[in-house]
Parts: sequence; structure tokens; C-alpha cells
Amino acid sequence: MLEHRDPDCTGTWMLEPEEGGGRGRVCCPTCGASRPATLEATMAALKENLLSVQMIALGLTGRLP
Repeated sequence: MLEHRDPDCTGTWMLEPEEGGGRGRVCCPTCGASRPATLEATMAALKENLLSVQMIALGLTGRLP
């Protein structure tokens, strides 16, 4: 998982492309955390976003403990 600036942040990671076709950055608009969009960081952001979607779905269906 990627670290947010605030350990309680529940923001969603976004990929911000760099102008001119560069690699860009993986950013959380909620807490402002940002890091270069390496393959590892991008994959970690995707996994964290998917986990968040799963938790929301479990909560909506009453399956959270």
C-alpha cells in the first residue's frame, strides 16, 4: 500500500500524467500525497483503490463484520 500524508486518509489514488508525455505522478487529491508513477507505485495505487471498492461493496451488502 502507498502511504498517504494523513494515516486516516481514505482518499482514492489518481494518475496525473506529466505534460510532454512523461511518466507522471500517482496522487491522492484528498491528502495531497504524491509520488512518481513507477510501475510499482501505479500497481499499489490500483490495488488500494480496488480494495476500497470491495470494502464499500461489503458494507453496502451488510457483509462487514
